[in-house]
Amino acid sequence: MSKYRRNHSEKTIFGTADADFIEVDAPVYGAPGVPAVVWAEDGNDTIYGSAADDALYGLGGDDVIVGAAGADFLDGGAGANWIFGEYFTDPAAYDATLDYEGADAASGYAVDSTLLAHAGYDDWLIGRDGADHIFGQFGNDFISANGGDDFLHGGTGNDEIKGGDGNDWMFGEAGNDQLKGGYGDDVMLGGSGDDDMHAGYGDDIMSGNGGDDFMNGWGGVDWMNGGDGDDTLRAGDGDDIVIGGDGDDALYGGFGDDVLRGGPGADRLKGGVGNDTFVFLGLARLEGETDRIVDFGDGDDTIQIQATAAETTVVAVGGDVEIYFGAGTDPQIIVLGVTDAAAVEAAITFTL
Repeated sequence: MSKYRRNHSEKTIFGTADADFIEVDAPVYGAPGVPAVVWAEDGNDTIYGSAADDALYGLGGDDVIVGAAGADFLDGGAGANWIFGEYFTDPAAYDATLDYEGADAASGYAVDSTLLAHAGYDDWLIGRDGADHIFGQFGNDFISANGGDDFLHGGTGNDEIKGGDGNDWMFGEAGNDQLKGGYGDDVMLGGSGDDDMHAGYGDDIMSGNGGDDFMNGWGGVDWMNGGDGDDTLRAGDGDDIVIGGDGDDALYGGFGDDVLRGGPGADRLKGGVGNDTFVFLGLARLEGETDRIVDFGDGDDTIQIQATAAETTVVAVGGDVEIYFGAGTDPQIIVLGVTDAAAVEAAITFTL
């Protein structure tokens, strides 16, 4: 292994074909605030940036690149790389679990090294064709995976994360993040902020968790869960599953045969093109939480209710059909623009 620290006059560092350890470390060597450009070559390299705004390129090999302080541009190059915008934090923070309708799917990896955390900077972090692990950490970061099956963590800032061609895991974490899938089957977890999530061409999983989130399906069979907050979820071309979660949500089906489930809260559901299924809680709903179906009957639509037929009353009121559960005085579901109560009742299936 070759070890190298730049002296105070150098701005560009070239690595070798060996496994290099390159530490820019400008403040120690008398050049505070002077950015460095590092080209590491083809070995399995370790590169540490400085307090300045550095550009660090791993090129070939399986590299570890740490931007340290400064608003850095980090490009892992070919290989399976680990890229950090700032210094490492507690490795336990990168174990994640996704609730996929009752089944747990864990990320299955952990970080081995621990260094001190650093203040946040706005970094550009770029993966290439390998299986990369990229951590934005504390600033408002831009992360692009490109090829490979990657793990991408935004950290605490308002981050933009792009999945690329592989089957990627994207974690927005804290902040109001943008997550964009690519051509693979991606998993996107928004985190605690108000996140903007867009599926790609594969069969994607999107979970908003906290915040008022926006999700948009695309090609493939997508699974979306808004989580807490007042979310807006739009299905794409496939037969998608769209779950509002807690909050007053707006759910839109797409071109496929979609399943729309509002959950707790006063939700608005529009099936779109296709034979859609609208799923509702029954007696467990709170009085005054009224869901509305906007376009029932645009296709062979069905309504699925977690109740019994004996607990359910379906009546036509004005230009709509209202559905009541138990002794409730407020409608739990309003089917807008439909006056045939018998047709709506015939489309209901009960799951208790």
